[in-house]
Amino acid sequence: MHVRDLERTFTRQALERLGGWRNITDLLEDLVESGKVIRTRKKTYGLPEAMSLVRGRFQASAAGFGFVVPDSNMGKGGGEDYYIPQDRTLEAWNGDTVLVRMDGRGDSRSDRDGGRDNGRGGRRGQKGDGNPRATVVRIVQRAYKQLVGTLEFSHGHPILKPDDFRARHRILLLPEGLEELEAGARVVTELFWPEHTGEDEVFGQVVRVLGAEDDPETETEAVIVKFGLRGEFPDDVQEQANAIPGEIPEEALVGRLDLREFNIFTVDGRDAKDFDDAIHIQPTPEGNFVVGVHIADVSHYVQEGTPLDGEAYARATSVYLPGRVLPMLPEHLSNGVCSLVPYQDRLTMTALVELSAEGDILDVKLSPSVINSKARLTYDEVQAYSEATATLPDHARHLEGDLHLLLKITTKCARSAARRLTRLQVREVKVDVDKDGRMELIPIREETARGMIEDLMLLANKVVAHYLIEREIPTLFRIHEEPTLQKFQDVTGAIGRLGFSFPGGEPTPQAYQAVLKQVRGTGRESVVNTLLLRSMQQAKYAGENLGHFGLAFDEYLHFTSPIRRYPDLVVHRTLKKVLSGDFKAGNREVAQFQGRLPSMGEHTSDRERTAAEAERDLTKYYQCKWAQEHRGESFMGNVSGVVSSGLYVALDNGVEGKLHISHLDDDYYIFIEDAQILKGRSNGKSFRLGDAVQVTISDVKPLARQIDLTLADPEDPDYTPGSYDLPAAAQETPMTDVKVRARRRRTASRSGRKNSRAFP
Repeated sequence: MHVRDLERTFTRQALERLGGWRNITDLLEDLVESGKVIRTRKKTYGLPEAMSLVRGRFQASAAGFGFVVPDSNMGKGGGEDYYIPQDRTLEAWNGDTVLVRMDGRGDSRSDRDGGRDNGRGGRRGQKGDGNPRATVVRIVQRAYKQLVGTLEFSHGHPILKPDDFRARHRILLLPEGLEELEAGARVVTELFWPEHTGEDEVFGQVVRVLGAEDDPETETEAVIVKFGLRGEFPDDVQEQANAIPGEIPEEALVGRLDLREFNIFTVDGRDAKDFDDAIHIQPTPEGNFVVGVHIADVSHYVQEGTPLDGEAYARATSVYLPGRVLPMLPEHLSNGVCSLVPYQDRLTMTALVELSAEGDILDVKLSPSVINSKARLTYDEVQAYSEATATLPDHARHLEGDLHLLLKITTKCARSAARRLTRLQVREVKVDVDKDGRMELIPIREETARGMIEDLMLLANKVVAHYLIEREIPTLFRIHEEPTLQKFQDVTGAIGRLGFSFPGGEPTPQAYQAVLKQVRGTGRESVVNTLLLRSMQQAKYAGENLGHFGLAFDEYLHFTSPIRRYPDLVVHRTLKKVLSGDFKAGNREVAQFQGRLPSMGEHTSDRERTAAEAERDLTKYYQCKWAQEHRGESFMGNVSGVVSSGLYVALDNGVEGKLHISHLDDDYYIFIEDAQILKGRSNGKSFRLGDAVQVTISDVKPLARQIDLTLADPEDPDYTPGSYDLPAAAQETPMTDVKVRARRRRTASRSGRKNSRAFP
């Protein structure tokens, strides 16, 4: 349509609001700039889909080709992505928003190992694989404004070597400000793109020097920049937070349940500082129990439209990097005013749930409240009490009866939920870095203490969701859609090759649970659990309730962590407005709020994924540092991935490396893709998922997050069995670099956060 034709479709009132055709043109040009509208050579405008164009996000592979995830598929995991051959990417970089034109179908028999980083054997890990082929015709928006990398020199010219292995382009640097820098310096570079400069290729300007190469502190800063995380709080946000008084004024208590005399307490990791949930239990005369879940009332302090709220929304989540936390709220709130510390009055939102002796929900009451925690317990203390190996500490001995009841009732709840709750136990290791730079790799296990708190939080999340849905009130829900047909078919084949199957052949929570029971206690348990987890879609936030597949809940949201998750803060505000009578189904304010929810869900989900990626990236770096300390040593591990170029092997402490096929030199090995096997052509020896192998750490490149392995040979005179503990001499020597000592005793409680990677 020409702009004049479009103008005729508007009413007079609409034209007056827009200001005439010139303003319509400006609006159209804004839409053209965002890629939502196309301007033709004849200066008419049209929608991309009407011109066989698709707008989406480019995902690059290390091999040069890529995939485009259409906007309509973003966060859904459904539909097909477009395969972009290497010569048709238009120099798009990973994460760029692009327009593509469909060309045909991909080659389903091409090399399958190009995108290992995007999910071993997954759809985006394959080159073509029958996906529709497309050509990038326009780059709408660049994902990168800055890039972190290492300074190098070529023939005297400064060049940036990007950290991101998918940024395969040479990046020339302007020489200004580089006079004192040597090769190997870690730098942040501002990028100038050809479409803006008119040059033939991208170039950069160093704007910040992070420090020396391969230093943990430098690498932490690099990850913060690379993933666009927010470090220090702006001055106005910090000032607003600091101005909030620590004492609760009397007027803030009006209309709240006064629960200060109840035996309420917290259970968290030993290093936790922000306590956003507390619990209690009371028997009733009828033989039932009232369980109280009390959550910090952050919404009382963080008001909509303030600088504090704007910054919290921009962050959307606290980020837990090894050795450093980037909180969603300033410390005065997160560790102070809002934190449910013992012996201090705190404002909360409370869910009182009456349960039968068998764990069935009988009644629910939700209300703003005020509490005074009577104790701060750790997971270690609760676990020891549950195992009858120790009593509670003296300051909490008066809570032993309450804790006994809570452990008993949550055990009943867990048993009744066992038929529907999908719990995927994957090998998980937390990287803990102390103030001296010493690192520990700590296995995180599902224990009674953690399970008790998780079950109580699930209960609170579930009853709040039901309360709002019953009243037809929209909010941000936590949804988890069922696996796509393609992913379910893939995982069905993969577990079938391992000797297991889904009963009924349908992707239901019960079917997944049945497979978990089949593999429990077998040597394939970890591998099968990992395959099941990879087959599922990502949980996310959305403005409509679509249920939670993994939990088998029809109604679910996040209510229990508003100190560290913005969606929980949104739910608190929604619930408060319903309780006060301000929100009623169908009124104008609710309709306006509902219109904002889709973009809020997309933003908070995106920030959550980014935070998880940043944590994984830095964790992999620290794991590489551990591997550096143990280079030349041999360890037992299990095959965690099979690709055409070799094997991925996970050690017992969670560190994963690659054994390249060139190091399998006793035969010529063939990759049997359908069976996910490497098989020797002459000797018949094979490697498949879950197989136990003994490997030696041969080479490590921390900046590339790369650990190279070889098969260990106990007959080799250089064979050195590895130990997950540091030698005594190393423990006695002051260490300036990162060292690792993996504990053999149970230390899951060192985590300063609860369930950060739990399925919900």
